Amino acid sequence: MWLPNLVECMDWEKHLEYIDVSSKRLREEALKRELQAFDDFLNGDIPGGWRLKEYRRRTVITLVGKITYMRRIYVEACGICHALLDEVLGIRTRKKLASDAFVWIVKTAAEVSYRKTARMFFELTGARISRLLVWECVQEEGRLILDEIFEQQRTFEQGVKDPSTPLRISQDVLYLEYDGIHIHEQKRTHGPIKPRGIYEHNRHGRSFELKGAVCYAGKDENGKRAGLIHFISD
Repeated sequence: MWLPNLVECMDWEKHLEYIDVSSKRLREEALKRELQAFDDFLNGDIPGGWRLKEYRRRTVITLVGKITYMRRIYVEACGICHALLDEVLGIRTRKKLASDAFVWIVKTAAEVSYRKTARMFFELTGARISRLLVWECVQEEGRLILDEIFEQQRTFEQGVKDPSTPLRISQDVLYLEYDGIHIHEQKRTHGPIKPRGIYEHNRHGRSFELKGAVCYAGKDENGKRAGLIHFISD
């Protein structure tokens, strides 16, 4: 047995803690072996013209936990590389999270705070994530939803029945505006409020720049105000 006997342990809380940690390790090891076995299976049915280039290690965070596995990297005749295992399973390139963890985080963050979502994810998987990563997942999901909505709208307006048909923009010129603001962070235990100039000249403190951009087709004047036509902002 890979679990200790409760009679030998003689401590109920430590016994449950050991079960939780050991079960997570067992799931991680099982998933790692399944990925390696599936990669071996895919190796027997690669597209023509592909050849094996190397074995490469990758670490991703899943609902099972953080796992590190080896997979084959193939290269086409034209030089394009493919991680066939990642492509078939939908594991996104240069992303920390697998698709199952990404979906779970987005759904949970829609109901509770980002900090609580990160804590609940750690309790579920044993993998630590930051609330900033939760925020990035929500932003990415929002962009995916907007892209799908805009695609459906363009398809409906142009009467395209086949989604594979390339779409063209109705005008040749688009307008882009962007701006940013530099925000200086203050410590929680700071003294009296200082003049603004001191913060502007202090470049050694913690700070970040918040940027925004908008792309639009034109402006529609309405009295003293001007509205943007078909705009996309980020």
